[in-house]
Amino acid sequence: MAQGLKKLPIFREPGGSNEPGLFGRLWRRLAPSTRMKRVAYAGLILLALSLWIDALALAAFPLLAVAFGYYLYRFAGLLRDRLFWRVRNRILASFVFIGVVPVGVVAFIGLIVVWFLVGAMGTLFTEREFGSTVDRLDHIALRVQLELYRAALNGDLSPVQTVTERMQANQDFSHLSISIFEQKGDTTALTYSSDPAPTVRGLPGWAAKGRFAGIAIDDSTAYFRAITDVYAGDRRFYVLASIPMSQEYEYAFWRKSGVYLYPYIPEGFHHDRRGVRIEHLHILKDPLTALDLIGSQEARRADPSLNIGALLLPWASLFRVAHWSSGPSAPSSNPLVIRMSIDPIRIFRHSMSGGFDLADPLLTALIALCAILALVELSSFAIGAVISRRITSAVHDLSQGTQAIRAGRLDFRAPARHHDQLGELVNSFNAMAASIQALLVEVGDKQRMEAELQMARDVQAQFFPKQIPRIGRLALSGACAPARVVSGDCYDFLLHAEALIDIVVSDISGKGLSAALLNASLQSALRLQVTVGALEAQPGRLASMVCHLNRHLCLNTAPERFATLFIGTYDPETSTLSYCCAGHNPPYLLQKGRLSQLCAGGVPLGLIADARYEEATVSLDAGDLFAIYTDGITEAQSLSGEMFGEERLERVILGCAGMSCEEIQSQILEAVRDFSLGVEQADDQTLVVGKIV
Repeated sequence: MAQGLKKLPIFREPGGSNEPGLFGRLWRRLAPSTRMKRVAYAGLILLALSLWIDALALAAFPLLAVAFGYYLYRFAGLLRDRLFWRVRNRILASFVFIGVVPVGVVAFIGLIVVWFLVGAMGTLFTEREFGSTVDRLDHIALRVQLELYRAALNGDLSPVQTVTERMQANQDFSHLSISIFEQKGDTTALTYSSDPAPTVRGLPGWAAKGRFAGIAIDDSTAYFRAITDVYAGDRRFYVLASIPMSQEYEYAFWRKSGVYLYPYIPEGFHHDRRGVRIEHLHILKDPLTALDLIGSQEARRADPSLNIGALLLPWASLFRVAHWSSGPSAPSSNPLVIRMSIDPIRIFRHSMSGGFDLADPLLTALIALCAILALVELSSFAIGAVISRRITSAVHDLSQGTQAIRAGRLDFRAPARHHDQLGELVNSFNAMAASIQALLVEVGDKQRMEAELQMARDVQAQFFPKQIPRIGRLALSGACAPARVVSGDCYDFLLHAEALIDIVVSDISGKGLSAALLNASLQSALRLQVTVGALEAQPGRLASMVCHLNRHLCLNTAPERFATLFIGTYDPETSTLSYCCAGHNPPYLLQKGRLSQLCAGGVPLGLIADARYEEATVSLDAGDLFAIYTDGITEAQSLSGEMFGEERLERVILGCAGMSCEEIQSQILEAVRDFSLGVEQADDQTLVVGKIV
């Protein structure tokens, strides 16, 4: 576990890198190493202590303000250096500050003006509706007062019939109650009420002094109330008409005006450590929710006025009220705060009706005008963006081009988007980049080809025998001189636990890398065949092996590719050489001064898939030698174009009968070089010489 933790960047082993870990970097960032950091930390400490000592807050805020201003200035400088480094960002920023920001400010101001206008209209409708309700209640109280006065003149003071008639005439007033009070001394007593469970049993002292019509707060509930008095002889009666500001009233108000009310009364201020808060008392114990306002789907289809609309604007207004216990002129009376949710569409419809249905055409015209102005603004924004883009695109393309050239991407071309001065500059840059690329491509191709050829030569060198094996009395020598960097010829000696040795010489059609790769494939397949094949010199072993190699080349190479192969197996116990020559130049065998060729075999490999091959065996005595070569030896050309030929090769071999393998090989290759006189040859030259000593 400890070893695993030490691998994390926050840990460093002793004596390791001096680079700090995560904790070290955090400490370096947050440590109070500068005066401004110490000022900031001092302000934070004082602000924390101000929770217990209030006076420390006065010292904390100046320190924090200084630190905040300093680091804000540092951040602005960093933002300027990082963000505005590019010309494109500078132009875009100027475009934003010149075009987008003023439009946004104007749009914001317009929205604020519309919001205030809608709020003012909502307040006006609310005041008008409240005044209408209060006037109607006052009218009801006066009618009851008049009826009572007439009844008193006739000697009948029973208010039942009068109140009942007024209640029936105002059935649209939800929860309307009419109460009759009689003054008895300094108090008033309830004589009759239309409400079976009246909430007012007696009038307060201020209400018995005169008329009242307005909003009153009684027991945390808002009421519309009107009070009037009437004298019947020596008796004085009071008429109270009242309706509560209930959910039903607010719901009807919403349907009529598009304004929903949330009334409450502020009850003063409360101060504690969390600050100053306004304490308020909600008038409605259970205010309506949005679902209550919207209603069911059926109700909305039946009455379109129930639709709230997609947007409700918040607003609030203050209304003067009277507290039922103290009266309207009491110093302790607080205003009624009405928080509103206003539907602007319905407000405009109400305000623009004027007896005619002009709201929808005017709203349509207003929306069309706003759409046209928005389209003009968007068009202006698009034109400005296009102009800015034309200016910045060339600079951006040139910047990308220089970065690409610096990174080595010489094929990068900056697009020439416009036919102007910047476009000509881009074209000049592209021409310069193309010139550099053309010069470097030639050098790169040459270096790459040389490197690849050298790598291929190094790989091919691994396939040639590093040491010449010696088995029994057989001495061997081999050499290969490629016409190019890599060779299509190959020779190999495969030793079988010092019991047998296979001598292989092959020649691939073609030159260069393709021939070398095919030669490597042939040699790998040959070694695999030798590895899995029988080690004993059984009759037909070489022929069978060559058949397998032939099928391998037919299946895995192009039809125009083929290879010649000579493979021989020397058995030191019997001193015999079994061989198969598959289309290769027949090797020379020198025995007792007589030169012959080893021709048994068949066609080259890779031409005919079902070809059959022959195998032959010769006995070797002391002094016998054989020379296996490729056509690069006999087809070496002189300055005049004449080939070296087999006759010259035979004369060289006959003249070297008494020499060692290395000397014979050296004499043959020297004779070929002397014949060609330094002429570059078109084919590889490979030679293997074996001799019984």
